[in-house]
Amino acid sequence: MRGRSKLYGARRRSGFSPLKDLPMPLKHIFGVDHVVVTARDLDAAAKTWAGLGFTLSPRGTHSPLLGTANYTIMLQEDYLELLSVLVETEQNKPTRDFLKEREGIERTAFTTDSAADGAAEIKARGFEPLGPVHFGRPVDLPNGGKSEAKFNVFRWPLSERPGGMRIFACQHLTRETVWIPEIMTHANGATRVARIEILSGDAKAAATHMSRLIDEPASEVSAGCWRVPAGGRRADFVFLDQAAFAARYPAAVREGAAKEGAVALALGTSDVTRAAKALGATGVVHDARRAQRLGRARHVAGAEGERHGTFLGGTFAHGGGIARRERGLVKKHEIRAPSAYRHAPRPASS
Repeated sequence: MRGRSKLYGARRRSGFSPLKDLPMPLKHIFGVDHVVVTARDLDAAAKTWAGLGFTLSPRGTHSPLLGTANYTIMLQEDYLELLSVLVETEQNKPTRDFLKEREGIERTAFTTDSAADGAAEIKARGFEPLGPVHFGRPVDLPNGGKSEAKFNVFRWPLSERPGGMRIFACQHLTRETVWIPEIMTHANGATRVARIEILSGDAKAAATHMSRLIDEPASEVSAGCWRVPAGGRRADFVFLDQAAFAARYPAAVREGAAKEGAVALALGTSDVTRAAKALGATGVVHDARRAQRLGRARHVAGAEGERHGTFLGGTFAHGGGIARRERGLVKKHEIRAPSAYRHAPRPASS
């Protein structure tokens, strides 16, 4: 996967060569499109994220084929999707299985300009795609009008889950009904997804797995920490083993973190002061003087307390003061919001 297409305004990177065991770079996958955060109680999740300074879309309901509902948190080029199951369908079985174990980041979508061509590309590499599938959802517009968001998606095989996280690709047929300017400004200044952090028993193997699936190089950042870029200027995937995760998020480990899967997001912000003000008591501002502090709260993709088995330690990085603690991962103006999840089987609900 090289950079992004001209449609999204990014230049192709020079000097990049694909992995030797891959026949050609992916031409129809352009980096992270959105991250799916699942919850058993969708409205409670929305209330929690709104309390962290995010502007949410009106609640949406997907086509009956999917049987799910969502809220979106729209950023400049990517977004977060809060999602819950309404009605059991074949399409949402993986999500239901995930929710039986825990809540949180279940899967990540890549941007594609053609779901059909993207599916054909991964099939040529020996991965049998699921789809493409077409679906939509009604959209309430800020002017009081009604429209529809339409998508084509395909998924990598369910067995291909690097670090326990599923991946798929999304073709937006109606971007104007998804990236709506009125819902793209956030009190915390959030602008982009910078990193998706994934916990794995073998960080190197998980990173290598992701590298093979998306044709991007894996590199070691530090002991037990590996990075795979998603393509272009989009988010990186960072894979952590148990020791590296415990060193970064000791409070999350004490709260009973999941043993595998996507456990944290780092979001870019235009203004760290705004971010700190919006997060309030749920987070801590990181700077050169207080680079070792970790904020904590039981809020992310769920309501307060253990009902949703969630943990959040919110941090904000500004400049280079925190770089030592993050071993080069943190960039200027970044919100880091780790979320570790307990294994707490409960029936899925909306």
